[in-house]
Amino acid sequence: MVEKGFLGSVKVLGEGVDTKNCDSVYRADVRGSMPDLVQAVGRAAGRGEGCQPGRAGSCSGRARQRTTWSPAGRSAGWRSCWRRSGLTTMPTVQEQWPSSPKAMAFNVVTGCSNGGCTSGPGFDWETGRTPSWSSGLDQHLAQGTADFTWDGSVTNAAGLKDKDLSKVLSLLVGASFSTDTPDLVVTQDKVSSGPFNIRCDKVYTSSGCVIPSYSPGYSMNSKKFPAAAAHAWLIQNRLAPEFFGQTPVTPLQYMPNKTRNAAGASGAGRSETANRYRVCYGAAANKMIYRTDTALHPELSGSNKDSRSCDEYSFNATYQSAGMPTTEGGKNPRPVSDALQGRECVQTYEKKLPDGTYRLYDDERYAAPTWDETCGRSSMSLNVNSLSMSRFGSFASTFRLLDKDTYWVDIDGFQDCDATADVIKCAQRP
Repeated sequence: MVEKGFLGSVKVLGEGVDTKNCDSVYRADVRGSMPDLVQAVGRAAGRGEGCQPGRAGSCSGRARQRTTWSPAGRSAGWRSCWRRSGLTTMPTVQEQWPSSPKAMAFNVVTGCSNGGCTSGPGFDWETGRTPSWSSGLDQHLAQGTADFTWDGSVTNAAGLKDKDLSKVLSLLVGASFSTDTPDLVVTQDKVSSGPFNIRCDKVYTSSGCVIPSYSPGYSMNSKKFPAAAAHAWLIQNRLAPEFFGQTPVTPLQYMPNKTRNAAGASGAGRSETANRYRVCYGAAANKMIYRTDTALHPELSGSNKDSRSCDEYSFNATYQSAGMPTTEGGKNPRPVSDALQGRECVQTYEKKLPDGTYRLYDDERYAAPTWDETCGRSSMSLNVNSLSMSRFGSFASTFRLLDKDTYWVDIDGFQDCDATADVIKCAQRP
């Protein structure tokens, strides 16, 4: 079951509050401090019952719309905190209501606007009856749920692409206010919320549904693989950060294998290894020549072996990869050229010092970085390079990432580092 939460109230979400049934947060007023905004959004980040936050990879084709209403007494525009914006106006009523048992009643209807799903017989209020408010001083909350069921249909069941084997469902919740008090004026008696888009697919082993506008974060294990984390952090923070997956607002776009993605000039798909080839290998004059003093980590392998490799960022399996030309659907602001390929990236390597510590250094065999580059490549341990991303496959399936879906990369331990300095010297926080 995909549980969709919708809360209409004032300062209900804050630090220390967890709402397992809430998986999107909308604010009536986008003003306020960033910590307040992050705290409110974070309330929906907790794992619900059997579902991932925002993306329910383990859930079936049922969607539940949970709604909470409070008589705010003024107009409130609802806007998505992170992603796409949708505006809905709540009703304006007199500030002072004449007291009456059912001065203001609230009736809800639900529907699925574009086919592919059905809604339940009605709205299930927790109290078992249609909510009402007795006066302007009555500020109690009314909560309820509505069930939506995906019928299993997809865009093109005979296709192989992610876009073929998935379908977006638009869930609607409409409501009307009514009153039995002659002196009470309702300036807008009908309101609606949504549509809330839910996407269901048959791409992974089991079918499931997610909220596609949610951008999950992939956490790199900075303590176990500090060199890979430091390299990604450097490119994220020193180059143009709006392109490199630093936050949910500046995400990367996932590119699955060629069979699944619709990249390329004809939409037939593009291999992620083609991106890697242009950044790490390419023509003989441009390919990465691994430094002989690159630190190796055989202790990370059961065979106690290791070798050197090319670690690139942005990742090759993203549309932001510098190895993906714009003509193929790439989103990097300046992909590497045919002439120089990966030589145009920031060049680094990991080195072990005599005291047993490790450092990520500028590779002085290449031109010094101008910090106008749009990619990075680093001579790095193959064990570190591969194992730092070993959990990504389960991450993608858990959050049901499809072609061009967004995600960001969370890197811990560098909060005290200044990426704006001319010479970047940084110690990772334990």
